[in-house]
Amino acid sequence: MPEFKVGDKVTHAVYGDGEIKYGPFRHMYGSGEDCYVFSPDNRDAGVTSPCYRLTPRPAFKVGDKASYKGLKTVNILAGPFSDNEAGPWYVAHFPDGEDDVAYESTLSPWVPVFHKDPDPAPLKAAEDTETFSGVTYVMGARYKDRTGDFWEFARRDDGRVTGEWFYSNGDPGESGWCLENAVEHFGPLTLVED
Repeated sequence: MPEFKVGDKVTHAVYGDGEIKYGPFRHMYGSGEDCYVFSPDNRDAGVTSPCYRLTPRPAFKVGDKASYKGLKTVNILAGPFSDNEAGPWYVAHFPDGEDDVAYESTLSPWVPVFHKDPDPAPLKAAEDTETFSGVTYVMGARYKDRTGDFWEFARRDDGRVTGEWFYSNGDPGESGWCLENAVEHFGPLTLVED
């Protein structure tokens, strides 16, 4: 049976994901095996549980994004699988289109990174469109994001599409956001009809 410590993230056979809050201890009415106080993620109260109902929570689940060696973002397709020598591993989809093995030791949680253009090029006149994730955006048009703020995008002389961000009260926010980051982190963006 696995041993857990306070703070370990685990999955309970009945209550799902949660965290160890206390233990191990022997329950006076139990079978003599180690018990823990487990706090499910979806409840406020703790639950006394025998060890056999708890399993370590995998570092990643199918569908998660992860950072591979801090260099690439991959999508977890399957796993974890056990390998006694190298540790747990997953099947991951890499940016080059290949699916391959990624050992847990090479993965870390994915954190979105916002890239701001350090040297913005002058803006071109807004006459064209850009399509991202199947949605076509009109350059120079105003879009509203899910927080109620506004965006206007333009194509630079070098071909990149960047946006200007305006708070819902009309005050200007930061400029230089690429269209992809704006959509991924503040989308969906809805065209504002004048």
